[in-house]
Amino acid sequence: MDWFHQYDWLMGLIYTLTFPPFIAERRMLMERQLRHFWNRIDLRLYGNLSRKKRPYRCVRINLLEPGANAANHHVHGLVGLPLCKKAGIELSNSEALINVMDETWRMDMDFNTGRSPLPYDIAGANNEGYADEEWVSYITKTITNRNTDAICLETSWFYDGQEPLTI
Repeated sequence: MDWFHQYDWLMGLIYTLTFPPFIAERRMLMERQLRHFWNRIDLRLYGNLSRKKRPYRCVRINLLEPGANAANHHVHGLVGLPLCKKAGIELSNSEALINVMDETWRMDMDFNTGRSPLPYDIAGANNEGYADEEWVSYITKTITNRNTDAICLETSWFYDGQEPLTI
């Protein structure tokens, strides 16, 4: 997992997203909802630049955890604070990104419409009592040499439109 440390995650956020049972029981449905979540955030931050051939997006890594009996998938992840000057929202600190993620989870996810939002936790990577190495170790606990399924390549994004991370 050395490639995780190529990015300064301490300037970002850690998060856990929990999906309703009818979505969490199938990985494909969860990936679709997670992709929708991040597409909405990227659109809010970068506008139409998030839809270009070489789009601008938040650098993030999503890891899916199956939960008990592989029937309660949830997501742990890290998102870097966008450093790209093309972001349409001032993101000099993590509060603005927390607000965008929070609003997207509560307002743009259909399963949360008209009810209390499902559990989620979003916090600064440096103020939850974890060192970034501890959080990386925790969220990658299901990854082995023979099983890399936890990394959701469908919804992770390894560069902001400028400088790709090498994995």
